[in-house]
Amino acid sequence: MKNIYRLATLLLIYAIGCTHVTMIDHDSPDATYYVNKKAKSRTSQIQLKNNERCLGKDISVRPDSTSWFDAVSGIRRTVPSAEISQIQIVDRGRGALDGFLIGASIGCIPGGALWASLADAFCDSDCNTTGAAIVGGLVGGAAAGLVVGLPIGSAIGSKHKFVFDDRSAASRKNKSE
Repeated sequence: MKNIYRLATLLLIYAIGCTHVTMIDHDSPDATYYVNKKAKSRTSQIQLKNNERCLGKDISVRPDSTSWFDAVSGIRRTVPSAEISQIQIVDRGRGALDGFLIGASIGCIPGGALWASLADAFCDSDCNTTGAAIVGGLVGGAAAGLVVGLPIGSAIGSKHKFVFDDRSAASRKNKSE
């Protein structure tokens, strides 16, 4: 039973992760819409191709230019979209959900073990403790996820990194020539 919990925990941690990377083409209207939607009213880190990094709010990505309000000076800044290397957005709500799910999955192991041992202590030899271990694991895991994982995940946040891909733009340019 412990091996099933361990496998499920590892798979869940691997599946949710805390950093999500999306390769985008700044010429694609769908991709720019998605970045603009995610970055709306959030402070994000913008990295230019010359490795300059800055914090910006209300990022607006268009095929020809990208603009944002500098988080330090409050001045609107605009650069050609081709100069953007990546934009990283921190989502505290998604981080809280990830923290809860990771905390709950990790908490299932000790929760299940505790409840199974308590069921063994208070049950005669004819009892089946598997049901108690499953229920106890779920309750203990949810409690651990709520008490520990949720605030930690919210504080750290889930990072979504949009990496601008020049290869697709270059290949389109070569095809048109």
